[in-house]
This record gives sequence, structure tokens and C-alpha cells, in this order.
Amino acid sequence: MQKSVVIITSYDGPYGGNFIASLCALDKKLKEKGLKTVYIFQEKVKDFSYVPTVETFADTIYFLPYRPNSFDNIKRIRRILNDENAVLIYSRMSGWDIAAHLAKPSLPIIWHMEMNPNIADSPIKKLKYIGKYRIIGGKNVYSVATSYPAAKTLNTLNLKNKCVAIQNATDFNRLVIKNKETVSFKKPVTLLTFGYNPYVKGLDIALDAVEELNKKETVCNLLVSAQKLTYDYIKKRYGNNLPSYVELLKPVENIVEVYNKADIILSPSRSEGFSFALLEGIYCGLPAVYSDVPGTSWADEMKGVYKFSSENASDMAKSIEKCIADGVIKENIDYNRKIIKEKYSLSVWSDCMMKFINSFVKI
Repeated sequence: MQKSVVIITSYDGPYGGNFIASLCALDKKLKEKGLKTVYIFQEKVKDFSYVPTVETFADTIYFLPYRPNSFDNIKRIRRILNDENAVLIYSRMSGWDIAAHLAKPSLPIIWHMEMNPNIADSPIKKLKYIGKYRIIGGKNVYSVATSYPAAKTLNTLNLKNKCVAIQNATDFNRLVIKNKETVSFKKPVTLLTFGYNPYVKGLDIALDAVEELNKKETVCNLLVSAQKLTYDYIKKRYGNNLPSYVELLKPVENIVEVYNKADIILSPSRSEGFSFALLEGIYCGLPAVYSDVPGTSWADEMKGVYKFSSENASDMAKSIEKCIADGVIKENIDYNRKIIKEKYSLSVWSDCMMKFINSFVKI
């Protein structure tokens, strides 16, 4: 019976984006090794627009109700692993990490950490990670983090197997870009931020900074890519009096539509694993203003980018002012795109993943 890799994910985004594209890229590599690919998704995504895309490359797809650590789900996952002759489990988005491991502890499993663990100032969170990675997790758990700082943090927990950093990648096919020239900004300048998780993404910091900049006149407008939690936060903050310079945008599948509306991309996050929005915005030719959290340190080598002290709205406002004053420089865009293509392509990412898999699984 053909051996398989079972990819289990709690992903429930409205669109496939880079995530589904990354699964496709890895799938091709696995099939080159003669492996069957089996996917387990949340039942709620069964009718989402990207499922037909997954069906074009997956050998088999299962949909399970999202009750991550229920005994019933553990039994179902175990049955799938046995029926599909699995030799490896690959768990993405963390939701099913523990259930997938407990379903068959003898199988090697990859736990792919998408966020920065942020355990330094939280003893309770640190204990949770110790419980997961050192007590529940064992010799057959292999960890991947999407940034070097996140991997370094996990490795302070003395894992059985050292966590490896494999930075995320972007699907350039999604980013049909316009050739931008050197320009000076005309006010009001349009800023863009992503606020689907308002606290983690620092939406309040961005709003505070823009309010500070606009005290006397409207220097800039702020576009906010919004989902339910965003609307809840905005309602709580402003009631029915949303400032005229703030516009909430619903998620769209063609993300370039959003980037093309903006002059500058903002990443005021309190925590990041790896910011796709920041990477894509820079690739699309936008200057960037971003917080100095570990998960955005990869952007330091880019040009036309401005870093500010996390949690400091006034410092963010100053960085935005500097960015506006400098404008857009074409040489910076070309430089940044070259680096991004070299380091953050799906082919680079999938090659790194296969090298990692081959280090502990005989295929």
C-alpha cells in the first residue's frame, strides 16, 4: 500500500492566499518522492472557494468537525492515519497539534508554529508551552517556526528535537504588480493596515498614530482590512462616529486590489510570526512602517522601510512622517523585490521543508 503524508490544518481563512499555495508547492515535492498526500480540514471550510483548488492536487481530503482535543476526533484521526498508511503527520496552524500527535504518538509529526510564542513576560504562557512541547510532545515531535526569533524562543524550552526556523513564502502569482516610479506623496497619504485581530495586530496603535498626525489637518487616511473582531473593536472605540479618514475594507481574494489603494503599508503588531502583509506590501512597491517586534526583523534589510518602538504610537507617527517626507524611490522597490524573490519564494520554502523532513523521515 502506498505510503502517505497526512497534512492536518485548522486553517479557516475566507480565501486560500499564500497558505493553500504553500500546501500545493510542498505537495509537488512529496509526490516526487512517491508519497500520497492526504488532507484534513475543518468541516466549516468544506464549501470555501479554495477547496476545489486543493482537490486538484490532493489525493484524499477529509473534513472533521473542529473539536481539536476531543476523544472522538482523536479516534477519527487515528483511523485516517491507519487507513492511509501514514508515515508522517504535518500539522499546520497549531489547532490540531495535540490531537494529531495523540492519535498515533509512534508517528513522526511536524508542529508548525505560525506565531511568535512571546513567553518571556508570561510565566503562565511559558508553562503552557512547556506542557505542550516537553510533556505531551516527545521524541517524535519536530517543530518548525516561521521566524528565527520564534525558533530561538521555543528552543529555550529544551525540546527533545530542536526547533528549526523556515521563514514563510509568498505566492508571486497572486501579486500582479504595477511598475512604480520614484514619486513624492501628495496629502492626504493613504496608509494600509490589517486589523483582523485588533490587539495582536496593533490596530489601536495605528489609530492613535493617525489621530496624532491628523490633529490639525488630514495628513493621511487609514485603510483597515477588517473582519468580525475589527468591527467589534471599532464599534467599541468610536460607536457610530467613525472618523472620516478611516475606511474599513472587507477581505478580498485579489489582495493586490487592496495594496494598489495604498501609499504606505503599516505593521504595528505587538506580535508576529511572519507578516505576509508586510512582505507583500513591500513587494508591491509600498514603503513600510513597522514595529520592532522579533517577527518583523527580516524586514530590516529592506530599503524604504521605517521601524518604530512597539507600543509607541508617537514614535510610529514620527516614522510615518519620515516615510511621507522621503516618498517612493524606485531603486528601493527594485532592491526589495530582488531580495524577496531570492529568499521568500514558494520553491525556496518547499525545498527547505523537504530538507527538514528528510532529516528525520526515511522516504
